[in-house]
Amino acid sequence: MAVSSQNEPYIKEPMEPMTESEKSIARNIFVSGTPCLKCHITGEPAHDAKAIAPNFLLAGQRLKPDWVFRWLLDPSQIAPGTAMPTGLFKKDGERWIVNLPNPPADVSNYHNDHARLLVRYMFLMTPDEQRRLLSASPAPATAPAAPQPQRVGRNGVRAPASQRSDRVGHHPARRPG
Repeated sequence: MAVSSQNEPYIKEPMEPMTESEKSIARNIFVSGTPCLKCHITGEPAHDAKAIAPNFLLAGQRLKPDWVFRWLLDPSQIAPGTAMPTGLFKKDGERWIVNLPNPPADVSNYHNDHARLLVRYMFLMTPDEQRRLLSASPAPATAPAAPQPQRVGRNGVRAPASQRSDRVGHHPARRPG
């Protein structure tokens, strides 16, 4: 509190509600190039087993909007060595826009600050919206299954099944005595 010169108790600033159009644009920013859900917890156990970053649903309870805005612009400036990438947004006149080579049309046509929109989106996110965001995200890439090696003899020819050591034997299993 002393470092931030923050009075106790902290009184949250009111957050402007989002239109459905703004939610859609923010969702598109999340899923069209920014890797947010790669690391952030979502409440889905399969996903969260590998997640290392906090759940967006906690942002409104734990963080201040201006701090999150600064964090989005340059996370390594606030926490050197963080896994969160820098450069997700670039300055365009007086606003910050998502730094994507080919943003979706609705994102390109949104003429307000993209980073501030994302802050509002995170602070106003509901569990239903988070599930919608997760379902709109591209599925993580999975590596193709590696072919199983085949046992071959010294001459490079696969041995007949009757001679292979990987065959299950036909004798009864031994029972511990």
